[in-house]
Amino acid sequence: MTYTPGADSKCYDASESIIISLDTGSDLLKKIYIPAYWAELQVQTQDIIAISSAFYVDCSVDKFFNTVTHLVSNEGVSELGGRLGGAWYFEID
Repeated sequence: MTYTPGADSKCYDASESIIISLDTGSDLLKKIYIPAYWAELQVQTQDIIAISSAFYVDCSVDKFFNTVTHLVSNEGVSELGGRLGGAWYFEID
């Protein structure tokens, strides 16, 4: 997300927004029995959907899924094993 102090990336901002939105949504779910909060819950649901799509684009979630599906295959498992075996001597004590 971000490794430089003081500079936030778009992915960091999107992640922060989705966490805040989910927190607000969980507070509203506690009040679901009160009909006066139903409209606010609908607005919050639309907000979560919009923020989730921004998170998907800003954080390049599609690249993450492509990488994960590659690692689950036979080729990915052998590649992961080769990397672990090669790094064992130099990195892992």
